[in-house]
Amino acid sequence: MLQRASALTEHEAAQGLEELVRQRVVRVVDERFDFTHDLIRQVVDGALLAPSRRLVHRRIASALEALHAANLEPHYAALGFHYREGEVWDKAVTYLRLAGGQAFLRSALREAATSYEQALEALRHLPESRERIEEAIDLRSSLRTALVPLGDFGRTFEHLREAKVLAERLGDQRRLGWLCASMVNTSLIVGDRAGALASGERALTIAAALGDPAIEAVANLYLGQTHFVMGDYSRARDLLERAVSFVRGDLVRERLGQIIFPSVGSRARLAGCLAEIGAFPEAVAHGEEALGIAESVDQPLSLMLATQHLGQVYLCRESLEAAIAVLERGLGLCRSHDIPYGFALIAGPLGRAYALSGRLAEAVPLLEQATERAVAVRRSIEQSLRVAWLAEAYLLAGRARDADRLARQALDLARRHGERGNEAWVLRLLGEIARHRRPRASADADDGYPLALALARELGMQPLSAHCHLGLGERYGTAGKLEQARNELAAAVGLYRAMAMTSWLRRAEAALSRLG
Repeated sequence: MLQRASALTEHEAAQGLEELVRQRVVRVVDERFDFTHDLIRQVVDGALLAPSRRLVHRRIASALEALHAANLEPHYAALGFHYREGEVWDKAVTYLRLAGGQAFLRSALREAATSYEQALEALRHLPESRERIEEAIDLRSSLRTALVPLGDFGRTFEHLREAKVLAERLGDQRRLGWLCASMVNTSLIVGDRAGALASGERALTIAAALGDPAIEAVANLYLGQTHFVMGDYSRARDLLERAVSFVRGDLVRERLGQIIFPSVGSRARLAGCLAEIGAFPEAVAHGEEALGIAESVDQPLSLMLATQHLGQVYLCRESLEAAIAVLERGLGLCRSHDIPYGFALIAGPLGRAYALSGRLAEAVPLLEQATERAVAVRRSIEQSLRVAWLAEAYLLAGRARDADRLARQALDLARRHGERGNEAWVLRLLGEIARHRRPRASADADDGYPLALALARELGMQPLSAHCHLGLGERYGTAGKLEQARNELAAAVGLYRAMAMTSWLRRAEAALSRLG
């Protein structure tokens, strides 16, 4: 390669290398040549005039292509670099895009983002044509897959917006449909619920017009996630079940241009939705299936999401050991593969599982990190729940005043972002805090429990309804209102028994028996 790049004969190249080794400019490392110090390379490179430097890079790239024509894959990044430096823009775009895809598949997300951005920059040097505009759209879509896990939502949204303008300019409905489907998730993450719903409905309209079930499946997946966050569990379940019905068979292992395999994402999010309404056998089945698929495709991002949702299913059922085991696995993935986006997703429920298990020394700092990291990456979605979990941990640690302050912040966040299910959970927490601070007081209209119960019933949140009945029953019992206490505790027992929530059932039955 050096001989070809230098345009020397074999004899001249060999003599030149021998002299460089003697002068200790170059050394031999594992049968390869390298500079003895990187500073030498920088000085030599800087001494070249721009035309000479471009020519050298072009020759190196051509030599790489010729010598490795049978297997160029391992050399995509080097080819992209040398063609970019050589200002051969069309080939630079091709190889940098391929290098970005390679980096993404091995979860080297920062490397993938850099390659895609360099490809976009190289593309700007080429004459505009329909083909180039299509390539610019596709590169921005690919760039999203690297930027979202890194938590760079601002740049992600800007690239998608620019791609959407280009697709509309071309009248390319298929690309526009995919972009609208992708924008559902990005809009939701940054707290633009209305934008998420509008993009999702437009994606479904385009999918129907084109007869494209893949766009429809992805739009259903992200719309289902949006309705789940809004607390509309019935609508979310319907949309997510439609998405699951599409990604079966051979499509289980298709990424469909998304960050997470849709087969994993749809099942994992459906599991979370089913847990909120108390359908635990189905929730566990879908969650475990999502985890199994994620393990088979061996993609850290999909595996991270599967562990998050299955862990939260176990947490909602209060199978704490199972929740901790699966969530610790997910947190390990976030750390080992540098996924800033995933840390808050996993650390929040794991911190709550630690808190409920009595491991407060581990729970509090982890929950504090989860809330801080979510703010750092501008992940506003479900921040209300992370703040509420931290408030709950403070309450368990005896910091009732801090718990009350944070719980009220969480309530404001939930209401501001239209997260009605999370609002119900926070209201129940406020009831717990009020019971702790005024143990002998009767439940009243503003202490959280009655409001939480009304909202939980409206949304079909059976586990939360049972918890509210239990809290009210225990509170009425302490206040001496025995008949009201019996009614509430009997309702809790019935719900816990129907959902096979055994640890909670025992607590409710014990409270009921104490009343006589």
